Amino acid sequence: MRSLTLVIIFLFSLTDSFCQFNSPAINTIYPFDIASLNVFSYNIAHNDSIMPVYDKGKFHYINIYSKNKIGDMTFEEAYPFGEKYAIVKEAGKYGVLDKNGNYFLKPAYNKFDYNSEGLVFDNQNQYFSLQNGIFNFLYFYYPIGPQFSVYNKGEKLGLIFQNGKRTKAIYDSIITSGLSDIVLKKNKKIGIIDNKGTVIAPFQYTDYVGDRDLTPYQSEDYSGDRYFHENNMFAVKYKSTWHYYLEGKKLFESNITPYILHYNVIVFQTNDLYNYMDNTGKVVLPENYKWISPSGYVAINKNDEVVLFNNKKEEFIYFKK
Repeated sequence: MRSLTLVIIFLFSLTDSFCQFNSPAINTIYPFDIASLNVFSYNIAHNDSIMPVYDKGKFHYINIYSKNKIGDMTFEEAYPFGEKYAIVKEAGKYGVLDKNGNYFLKPAYNKFDYNSEGLVFDNQNQYFSLQNGIFNFLYFYYPIGPQFSVYNKGEKLGLIFQNGKRTKAIYDSIITSGLSDIVLKKNKKIGIIDNKGTVIAPFQYTDYVGDRDLTPYQSEDYSGDRYFHENNMFAVKYKSTWHYYLEGKKLFESNITPYILHYNVIVFQTNDLYNYMDNTGKVVLPENYKWISPSGYVAINKNDEVVLFNNKKEEFIYFKK
């Protein structure tokens, strides 16, 4: 009987950082990349005083509290700052701006990707840090746990953990696996175990919602719903109630159906509009939007304006036609 070793690999890039909602709001052609805007909007949590804004066909930066413009330059594309630097585009090339409105790296790059280490320009083997302005060697991925083996017995699956402990082959499929938990299906019901095989939540749940914008890592041994991907925040449904979990710990219960969960942002839909809860179940925004990014810092409002939120969740217009 052949066993298959599963190793979870984490790689954060623009392609897996943005959730394609089924909403006409994001089918609009913008003079910027909305997936990139979502990625860089995570930096707003640490730096919300300087924001890019679109005006008269170009972007520039302003201090949102003093309303003063930062520097005199304008750009074809401009994104929120990291701690010290921001990515901009001008004359068809990408570069890096500092907080004084000067180029730290003049626009010379055709494209960029963004992984967990920083910016990668033109498929180079180094990444650039928006925090300290340093180029370092690029690490494309690194493993995170848990790591375990899977074995088959007929149509059922069993797990073998790193400590050698085995479960019986009683599972229909592995739905997802995170740092501290594994969500599985047994006898068509969903339950949760930890990475030692102890049951965290009984096999009584009928539905699951997790981080849909991450691509499942699928094995050749799997078919149908037999797949998993790394995700540490999810919700499972029992009767009419959703139970929310983070890293194996239950957060709260709610009758609100989640649309997507991502980094402590729980987006939900109501009357064809969106809002989100935090990880205590509190609804965050005072009004609903046509679209909200997985970061919770970008939205499209009822006027079709793309807006950013500061740490007080005050709306700031990033782009309007």
